[in-house]
Amino acid sequence: MHGSTPVSGADAERSAGTVFSRRQAVRGGLATLLLPGVVGGFLPEAVGSVAQALTLPTSAARPLSIGYLEGSEEASLKRLPWEVQGGRLRGQRVVPAASLWSGDTRLSGETVRVRVYGLFPSNPIGNAEPLESATFAIRYQQQDDPLGPSELDHLAWGVRRWPFSRGNRLEVWVPIGVNGELELIVEVATQEPATRAATRAAIRVVGAEAAGKLGAAASTVDRYTANFTIDGVNGQPKLQRGIYFLGLGTGAWDQEVELPTAKEAAARAGELRSVIIAVDNALGQEAWR
Repeated sequence: MHGSTPVSGADAERSAGTVFSRRQAVRGGLATLLLPGVVGGFLPEAVGSVAQALTLPTSAARPLSIGYLEGSEEASLKRLPWEVQGGRLRGQRVVPAASLWSGDTRLSGETVRVRVYGLFPSNPIGNAEPLESATFAIRYQQQDDPLGPSELDHLAWGVRRWPFSRGNRLEVWVPIGVNGELELIVEVATQEPATRAATRAAIRVVGAEAAGKLGAAASTVDRYTANFTIDGVNGQPKLQRGIYFLGLGTGAWDQEVELPTAKEAAARAGELRSVIIAVDNALGQEAWR
């Protein structure tokens, strides 16, 4: 991976996700903790403007817009449906996860497997897009803490424009609350394309480190959160087996959407950019049949 060096030893074993206690998050600020640093077994040599941006104060958390792919509760989740031979993106429907009638009660108090597929659309972040980086974290209760139950923030996945870091596919296992609680946190750093171009030009004059700080000062970090439920609570996303789209902007999946072709989706990346995840029971679909 360009601009990265492999992680070795204990760090490599933790590369699929980093766990931070709630105490650390409060003390250091979640934006500082959720750096897109260790992703897919690589640690960037130079963090640059995006890491600097994520140490800036974030705006107040906004509701995370979540879509659910209709019919995915019965699909194989090893690959996305449109990646399977003969699969098509166009015509598949994504509905607001909050509009589902209820979640799956079989997930209550269980451990689920959360599979992170990566960005949607799958094309690289374009120069005209303001997106600089995105991180995806899961917050859950740790019941076996000797000091008592505590909240943990598990940094599950991240992607960054520069230095380039492509979010690799991975899986994490997460305990679910008795009411189906699964809290997700997405942080998105953006920068206007004109500002980014000026930052890149400044590298030749003041060097990468100084230019990165200049770019960070012009970056914006937004935090989006959501908490799933298995109950029929109005306005909350429902937790069940299947594929979810986590919008990287406000209201991306607040309405039912019929997915376009891959080419059309790429052209609408600024509108549809999301992180795609799947939720499955820890043993896989076959265990429920």
